Amino acid sequence: MELQGYWVHVTPPGEVTQYHHHKPSLFSGVYYVDKPKDSGDLVFIDVNPYHAFSPRVLPGTTDPITRQEYNFPADDGTMLIFPGWLPHKVARNNSDRRRISISFNTI
Repeated sequence: MELQGYWVHVTPPGEVTQYHHHKPSLFSGVYYVDKPKDSGDLVFIDVNPYHAFSPRVLPGTTDPITRQEYNFPADDGTMLIFPGWLPHKVARNNSDRRRISISFNTI
């Protein structure tokens, strides 16, 4: 694999990142340098076209098998690598401190 690019995110309180992907990257990743409590989790969306046909356990439940979004909570020093095509966002930074992370793409 080859590093395609990298960047630093400094996310102040109140900021949010909308859904996006990193096509045509093979893998993308994020390393959390400073991740205060309540500063926003990484949120993945289920893009399985058959998801709409899967049964729900109960309306409004957050069953990890059938829900359409998955929040990935992280702490300082956590690194996560995921497919570049996988849509994701970062939830609002509800802390009173900035969140600092380093992201990258590979091909």
